[in-house]
Amino acid sequence: MGIGYRWRRLYPIYGKIAGVYDRTSRVVTLFLIDGWRKSIAMSLAPLLPRGARVLDAGAGPGTMSGLLLSVRGDLNMLLMDQSIDMLLMAPRDLDKVVASFEEPSLRPASMDAVVMGFSLHASHDLSMAVTALWGILKPRGILASVNIGHPDNGFIGWLGHLYTMYIIPLLAFLVAGRRNASYFREINTIYDAMPPNRKLKELMETRFSTIRWTPRGLGTVFEYIGVKR
Repeated sequence: MGIGYRWRRLYPIYGKIAGVYDRTSRVVTLFLIDGWRKSIAMSLAPLLPRGARVLDAGAGPGTMSGLLLSVRGDLNMLLMDQSIDMLLMAPRDLDKVVASFEEPSLRPASMDAVVMGFSLHASHDLSMAVTALWGILKPRGILASVNIGHPDNGFIGWLGHLYTMYIIPLLAFLVAGRRNASYFREINTIYDAMPPNRKLKELMETRFSTIRWTPRGLGTVFEYIGVKR
């Protein structure tokens, strides 16, 4: 499960859209994305010990880190992304590392939590990613993630396919221009590669005890919080 060989085509795109990523993401999600991100941040914040070390995996421009720090200024955030251009958009005073969260190169059991804002779905291999994140978490560490999902209902899943194939590129064109719209069309590639939500939840529960699983957008997005087994 995951985007597999397509990652070679997809990963360079993140650098190309860094400057328009947040603005366009708001529009193509009908301005719902900020609420989804905030929901995960507000749910995670009270679960963390003071001074907790938190990895923002697939951090992009650091949006999730900013939300967490706005409610828990004591947290020690580490932003990780494969795109240098994305990390350059993040606040300068935050620690950053250019790396893949599927091969994070961090000490085992070194983080209190991992937060992911629309990044897990870009995994080359979802099982590898979940195992890698499990490995860097301390005992009882927390994984909190909001990501693209794939509805279990076939008809709703088909509607999601149509939306990501046709509507998202159109909205991206209106906001960010023709070239960037072609890049946002790849959201359809990611969406179609995602397993049904029930299968992904089963995968997560091989490593984590679920605290919260909340579908959003008719199941095209999910919020997940789990504790390391």
